[in-house]
Amino acid sequence: MRTAIVAGILVLGLAAAARAGNGIGGFTYDISVPVGETGEFTRGTSFRGLGVEARWFRGEHTAVGFTWHWNVFHEQLDGTWQVKNGDVTGHQFHRVYSSPVLLTYYYQWGDARYGKGTMYYVGLGAGAYWIEKRLEFGTGVYQTTNWHIGLCPEVGLYHGLSFGAYLNLGVKYNHAFKSGDNTSHSYPSLCLGIAWVR
Repeated sequence: MRTAIVAGILVLGLAAAARAGNGIGGFTYDISVPVGETGEFTRGTSFRGLGVEARWFRGEHTAVGFTWHWNVFHEQLDGTWQVKNGDVTGHQFHRVYSSPVLLTYYYQWGDARYGKGTMYYVGLGAGAYWIEKRLEFGTGVYQTTNWHIGLCPEVGLYHGLSFGAYLNLGVKYNHAFKSGDNTSHSYPSLCLGIAWVR
């Protein structure tokens, strides 16, 4: 948990640096849907997500950067759930906390560098996902916490608003590969945010 917070603070600094230089820095609100093994453990759309992004222009059509996001999935249910050494029956809380810290590469077109216009992009992120998976039942907790290697393709746009601010609208697909005693995790996210382009 503390490692994920430190990583988030680091990327906040990177976002400020992007704002000061030839790049983009901003924040997003993330809405995510668990799929695959994540969707089997906790169903339903998550409205508990946020992100910080920074990227730097490396030419007319390319940019490199970093992202940090925080997503929470949760569900309450009654029934039986299989764990490593048996089964749990009764009222349960299923929670997944996911915090990716990724290096990113983008191909972009359009122009949003000078306070106006729209820029479209496709990109790919790669890096580490800190994921905690918790099953809470009564006074008991069954928990796994691991770092995962993962990938995150995305598409999106920046659209000029005013005073140097831009609307950022993006769609990502996060996939963290299996690690240790934790399963793989997957979830697409709709990211809506504000960015500043220099």
